[in-house]
Amino acid sequence: DDDDDDDDDDDSRCQAAMNTTTTPFSAVPPTIPMNPFQSEEDYKNSRRTMQSAPVAVVDLLSNHNSWQHYHPDVVPPSKQEKHILTKGAPHYIEVLLDLPESDLNREKIGMFSVLVDLHSSPLLPSGLDESKNCSDNTTTSMATTTKILASSIRSARTPYESHWISVFRKLLCILPHVLGALPESRRVIVPSYRFFVESEAFPLRFVTVRLVMPSENLERGEVVEVVQGMLHIGEELRGLQLILKEWFFTCLMVGTFVLFVLQLVLVLVLQSIWEYRCLCQQEREEEDIILDDDVWEDLGLNGVDDTTDGNENGDIDGTQDGGNSGPHSTQEESSLDAFYDARSIQEQQQNNNNNNNNASYDIDMDSDDEAGQWEDLRTTQLGARSTLSEDRDGGNGTGGTTEHPGPRIEEELRHTIPGD
Repeated sequence: DDDDDDDDDDDSRCQAAMNTTTTPFSAVPPTIPMNPFQSEEDYKNSRRTMQSAPVAVVDLLSNHNSWQHYHPDVVPPSKQEKHILTKGAPHYIEVLLDLPESDLNREKIGMFSVLVDLHSSPLLPSGLDESKNCSDNTTTSMATTTKILASSIRSARTPYESHWISVFRKLLCILPHVLGALPESRRVIVPSYRFFVESEAFPLRFVTVRLVMPSENLERGEVVEVVQGMLHIGEELRGLQLILKEWFFTCLMVGTFVLFVLQLVLVLVLQSIWEYRCLCQQEREEEDIILDDDVWEDLGLNGVDDTTDGNENGDIDGTQDGGNSGPHSTQEESSLDAFYDARSIQEQQQNNNNNNNNASYDIDMDSDDEAGQWEDLRTTQLGARSTLSEDRDGGNGTGGTTEHPGPRIEEELRHTIPGD
């Protein structure tokens, strides 16, 4: 008897504890078998509670989603696409909710659920009536027959943040908050579907999103506050894309290091190429200089500038610039001397054949000059008699040249005969 009393007390305490929970199902004592009709009734009650929760319906093939129409003429024509998802490819579906940082959401709402249902209109052959294909799990919406493809429910809540952290964060962002650029809300991401593949016969058309609240909260009017909601649909990441998403910061560090190394290698390669080109250019210039010197030495004309008229004016390369000669000026001058001596001998021989060997002297009969007085010829007259003096030498080269005079005195004197 004592054991039976203890069991009854435990059952009563369990019954009282379960009645205080927020589950929509009624508590059943473990000693009594579960009634299937009662379970079905509880499920209907929970669905009825979900129907009273905030709901949003998205038509993926329509140009409007913010209002409901009852006549097709009041809405723009729908999109012509019958499939918005890639055939055979897995997709993900996420619900994004922006919850304001109100006292209701932070202190009274707590946990809530997000129910997402996917609906589709069956693609029937022409001539068949869609109403004949309605079943128990199909519903009529917007004058079209839809079929529930999948259902997902996930729990969510407002992100937790302590009072002081919230105050400090708002102080840092006080200016954007005051200007209205940054709203006082937190975003919640609810991953409803992963790897969803669209059916070929039943393409995805409608998405229904409901925010399911506990019945006690609904009775007190405590419903979650939402600024806006968004639905994201995309293909699942594969291979490298998945690695970049899951290991974002690691890939960021590795990628930055790899790019730095590649840029450094590129700079070093370009610098090496530039230095190699400069070295090759310098070697070519040195080879050209050495080749020019070898050619002049082979011809015996080293240091001779054949662009100047040296055989007529006697100008030597390197002496017309004010006497500024290069480091090989001594060797070049000796070569030029030998070259001009040979040419002067040839010119003297030609002049001996063309000119006579008689030399004339100019005698000044001026009576004003004293007897026995000698005077020097002017420079112009001296240049005129240089050829005669060379002729008297017989062309043997002992008389010297204009640039290098020999033992002969270059100045010719004349004797002035007295006036009497």
